[in-house]
Amino acid sequence: MKLTQRKLKQLITEVINEVRVGPQIPSGISDKNLAKIHRLIKSGKPKNINQARSLLDALGASPSYIDDYIEYSQVGDLEKLGNKNAAMWEPVTSNTPRDKETGFEIPQMKQGFTYDDSDAIDDEAKALVDDKVKKQFGMTPDEYLDDWDWGFVPSEVKDLNKLYQDRYRTNAALGSYPEDSEMYQLIKKSKNKR
Repeated sequence: MKLTQRKLKQLITEVINEVRVGPQIPSGISDKNLAKIHRLIKSGKPKNINQARSLLDALGASPSYIDDYIEYSQVGDLEKLGNKNAAMWEPVTSNTPRDKETGFEIPQMKQGFTYDDSDAIDDEAKALVDDKVKKQFGMTPDEYLDDWDWGFVPSEVKDLNKLYQDRYRTNAALGSYPEDSEMYQLIKKSKNKR
């Protein structure tokens, strides 16, 4: 079988979709009621989410479906922010300006974007990372440092924080360095085998 770029993308998409399995829809819920529950959840308002919980409970289903649905909808949220940031940057080429002292490239923003735009997405990603860490451990790394009893960040908190940051930064860096993406490397390998 010849591995074409199109076939490679299709295979990768299939693998990604196999991993992202949505929550099990509660039995006995009509399509109409399920659509209403999803609308309430997607509004993001706590009042509506509580109403969706009550509706599920009244229909005899477990309200835990709501938490599972919210969590499932957040799959890839850091990567999406990284992609949004990456779209603001020009790819680094041999013509990219370099720092006179270090010789390293100075990535350039695409026309219409500013550093403030990129910083705003960085801040949004940091807040999201902090929320995810706090949800699991009760405090952000900064809160651990400020806490009178702790005064240090436990290693498992550092590790999780780094994992989330890397998910964002890996995608954000692809704007300037697209050749570093695994997809790019796989496509390049498939073209070389032709």
